[in-house]
Amino acid sequence: MIENVKNTKKMYNEIFSNYILPAETVKKVQATLLMMLKDLDYVCRKHNIIYMLSGGSCLGAIRHKGFIPWDDDVDVIIYHNDMTRLCNAFLAEFPKKYTAVPPYTTKSPHRMFKIFLNNSKYVEIGSENFPTHKGLFIDVFPVVNVSASEKKTIILSKLHYLFSRLLTLCFDSKYPSSTVSAISKTNKELRKWYNMRRRIGFLSRLLGVKLWSKLTKKIESGYLYKTGREGIPSAISYSREIFESGFFSSVIEVDFLDAKFFVPRRYDEYLENLYGDYMQIPPIDKQERHLAILVDINTEI
Repeated sequence: MIENVKNTKKMYNEIFSNYILPAETVKKVQATLLMMLKDLDYVCRKHNIIYMLSGGSCLGAIRHKGFIPWDDDVDVIIYHNDMTRLCNAFLAEFPKKYTAVPPYTTKSPHRMFKIFLNNSKYVEIGSENFPTHKGLFIDVFPVVNVSASEKKTIILSKLHYLFSRLLTLCFDSKYPSSTVSAISKTNKELRKWYNMRRRIGFLSRLLGVKLWSKLTKKIESGYLYKTGREGIPSAISYSREIFESGFFSSVIEVDFLDAKFFVPRRYDEYLENLYGDYMQIPPIDKQERHLAILVDINTEI
């Protein structure tokens, strides 16, 4: 059985609670992420690329006029056709400051395009031994055309979940977490869960990491032609963020701390679809937090 993502996050937060970033560290991370966002905003405005804050970053902009207080990452969406242009322009403007890593490389199971800040370290539990870049990052998710058929969408959603999870398990098997392995020696529940992940990952690797990467990537690529619907398959889940074509083409500026960034014009509909009553602050035990083994920020670039 492949694990439920929400249950995994809950278990991690319970077992590795000592790795939850303290408030002062979160503030430092957020200050650096704000600087990174300003750089991205500058590049997109200069090169006429439509972008918008998404997920928790959009929620933070609307509900808090900045970051969600406990959040320590940034999510952005742009149209798929602009991905290469954004990457090239970003690296041309800041050649020494950032490193761009595309999704699904042989070194990483990341489902989204990541822009890493050089001279920074941000190492999350579970992936500390993955041979990929490690630093503070902005996640960039592409908007693509998705199937007009609800039935086909359901099928693709299930296949996407299977393929993407098998890909992640391959990496757990090949590059096991030192932290998780150490704690699992004295935690029976964690040991059983992690051993299962690694066994499934080992079997998945027999068919090849490239296979699961290729299949997941193919499903997420969407259609070259307009289907009447568009979405963000690489985000929370394949079918969670699907709207009619053009939904993400219209944006508005909103205040975000001492800056202004773009969000979907129909942000109310977007956020309600993701979070329900999104203006209601969740109780502490429902607040999703990331777990990091190492955070080191050096922005003197």
